[in-house]
Amino acid sequence: MDSASTRAIPPRMRADWWLRKPGYLLFMLREFSSFFIAVFLGELLCRFWTLAFHPDRYQVWLDWAKQPWIVAFNVAALAFACLHSVTFFQAAATILVVRVGGKRVPSRAISGGHFAGWVVVSAVLGWLMVNWA
Repeated sequence: MDSASTRAIPPRMRADWWLRKPGYLLFMLREFSSFFIAVFLGELLCRFWTLAFHPDRYQVWLDWAKQPWIVAFNVAALAFACLHSVTFFQAAATILVVRVGGKRVPSRAISGGHFAGWVVVSAVLGWLMVNWA
């Protein structure tokens, strides 16, 4: 008898394995968010391309972007981008080991620093968008 005939066959995973635990669901939502973020970035590149090379047709592009399904997609992309950022900052705080004076910095301080930086950068960008127009 060869070893191939005596090996145990692993059990098949159910298609809904990721719905069993909240952590798995969060993982799959984070992976799914990549689609929305990629399409949004493509849309943003098209906006810049239209503005740079066809400024006369930019208003047509803006009218297209005001359609309800485009706005809904962009809101979903924003929600997924926030989910992606939050889970990334939480994972970074677990993975990143920072030592100060020989003691490990708590993961809450690391993730808190990430979130504080996110808020500051968002506030600066928001201020620039409002005041630059």
